[in-house]
Amino acid sequence: MKPKSKKPFFIAISILLIAASVAGAAYLIIHAPPRHVPPVLWDDDTEITESVATEFSYVDFSQSPSDMFLTADNAEPLLSNPDRGLRTEIYINLSLAGGKPEAYPGSGKDPYQYALDEFARYASDGPRLTQAYVYLSNYGEKKKIDAAAFDQMKRFFELCRDNDMRMLLRFAYATESPTVNDAKYDVVKAHLDQIGVWIKDNQKLFSDAVYAVQAGLVGYWGEGHTNSNFDGRYIGVAFEQLMNITPKRFYVQVRNTGLRSQIDRSYIRTGRVGAHDDYIVGDIAHMWSFFGSGFKPEYLPILKNTINDAEMPWGVALRDDSPTGEPLNDLNGFDVIKQLSDYSMTSFSLTHNYREIEGPPAPLSMERWKTRYLTTAELDAAGIVYNPNLFKITEQGDAPVMSAYDFLRYHLGYQLALSDVAVNDGKLTFSVTNFGMAAPLNFNAFTLVLEAEDGMRKEFRLAGYDKETFMPGKTVRVSVDIPAASAGSRLGLKLAIKGGSDIAARFANELTFQDGINFVAAI
Repeated sequence: MKPKSKKPFFIAISILLIAASVAGAAYLIIHAPPRHVPPVLWDDDTEITESVATEFSYVDFSQSPSDMFLTADNAEPLLSNPDRGLRTEIYINLSLAGGKPEAYPGSGKDPYQYALDEFARYASDGPRLTQAYVYLSNYGEKKKIDAAAFDQMKRFFELCRDNDMRMLLRFAYATESPTVNDAKYDVVKAHLDQIGVWIKDNQKLFSDAVYAVQAGLVGYWGEGHTNSNFDGRYIGVAFEQLMNITPKRFYVQVRNTGLRSQIDRSYIRTGRVGAHDDYIVGDIAHMWSFFGSGFKPEYLPILKNTINDAEMPWGVALRDDSPTGEPLNDLNGFDVIKQLSDYSMTSFSLTHNYREIEGPPAPLSMERWKTRYLTTAELDAAGIVYNPNLFKITEQGDAPVMSAYDFLRYHLGYQLALSDVAVNDGKLTFSVTNFGMAAPLNFNAFTLVLEAEDGMRKEFRLAGYDKETFMPGKTVRVSVDIPAASAGSRLGLKLAIKGGSDIAARFANELTFQDGINFVAAI
């Protein structure tokens, strides 16, 4: 008897395999993260079309009495410089239509009054920055943000602008509360689409109010961990969409290198991805630091050309959140300063480990640093850049010193000083030295201002200016061709966040600073 053919069996198996493959492919198509799209780079700058020929070159630092450097006795105006220094922390949780916004989700506090109270609380410390959380907790399952919520957000931005507090902006959904959860990616994407339209419709307000943006969105407090609804495979594309809806001059910070690695290389190459480290304990290789326990010194250059922010753990915390961990209320100020210097740090939180509690274990770390004095010798030994003119001799000894607290106030971010200013043969020449921890990377327009005797001004871009020129510890010699001007005209230098803006940096010299202009000479 002839055996039965096995052909129908193999056909059936083949059909099943094909069906399984189709089903699997369909599943992957439906559930796969969206593809990375090329970066969308758009500009909100106001172009100053006229420029003057300028030469930049690195030189050795020198100073003379005629340079009129600010000293420890008169340097306080430097604390008003924008986009650098110590910062506060505020919140708004946008409400649904018909409701009222609150500060921290579940607090029931008025967000606007809370912000004003925080500004007043830390006014004596001189901050000009605030980390501003915009919580979308009420929209976790609602793709459309109500118009009323955008009105609330606009008022929040205006409050910061009107109080000269530039925002380190973070959008978030979840907190540690079991009732305040994060959102799914499709909801986040829909919200970012709407926020992007709002930013373009409110470009001047966004420019005036925001210093940098943090890639929040995911997990507790927007820190990228403990996410329950957000599929982690979508983190990179969500961060990329956030970058695409903000003007290209804004830096976007991520919490750690693991999150940074999920962003497509085309976005990393734009140079806009900075760091936010919320576990500063003086140990750059701590497992919860930006770099983590796998830190290597060769990683540091990735932060040299970005805007970076940091904070310490709360003063009541124990190391590693372990019940047996050491208390963190008395962190070593020098070690923390060294870590921040290595990070090229621009801003640092006042809200954490300073004055958040009364009673034990207070006084907390930053309060203690007011009586922890640094010498120039120990800073030199550690390779930390500083301005020697801000150190002074005290009753404690013969060597000039500066408290760790004041060192942070003045050296976070950029601190630029002029020297050897001269006008000869139709040229303005001067040197710029950066005594700060970081380059003035938010300052995209360096201009020469001519002010006639009648007060009329004309502004010229310095051709060839690169914001990465003024690196920490470097001195740059600049030579500028002076356009034709009438006798009696004043010459000014303006380093602004963008063309046409009066948000500009003051140099660390005794000079007239008006409308963002450093007046340095006369013709």
